Amino acid sequence: LGASTATFGLLAAYGVLGYRNRHIFGQQSQRIVRNVIQVALINFLLGLSPGIDNWGHLGGAIGGIALAWFGGPELDVSGRPPDLYLQDKNPFSRFLAAFIGVVGFFALLVMLLPGAA
Repeated sequence: LGASTATFGLLAAYGVLGYRNRHIFGQQSQRIVRNVIQVALINFLLGLSPGIDNWGHLGGAIGGIALAWFGGPELDVSGRPPDLYLQDKNPFSRFLAAFIGVVGFFALLVMLLPGAA
C-alpha cells in the first residue's frame, strides 16, 4: 500500500460526498462527480505503466466509496436566515460501524486471497 491507495480512497469519498449531498451542492455536485471520475480514469490509465499497482488504486477507490456511502456525512441545512448552518444527520456510530466493516472486509480479503499479504 502506498500514498496513491489513500489518495484514491479520498478521491472516491469526495465523489460520494458530492453525489449524496447534491441537494446541498446543486449543479456543483455534477461537476464534482464528473471531475472525480475523470481524474480516477486518467490515473487508472497511467497506472497501466510498469511498476504501478492498479490493484491498490482500485482497493483505495472501493474503500473510499464504501466508507463514504455507508458512514459519510448526510448534510442538511438547519437554522433560520441569516443563521443557517450545515448539520450532519448521521450519528458517529454509523461512521464507526462503516469503518469497522470496510477494514474488516479488506482484512478478510487479505486472509482469503493467496499471495495478497
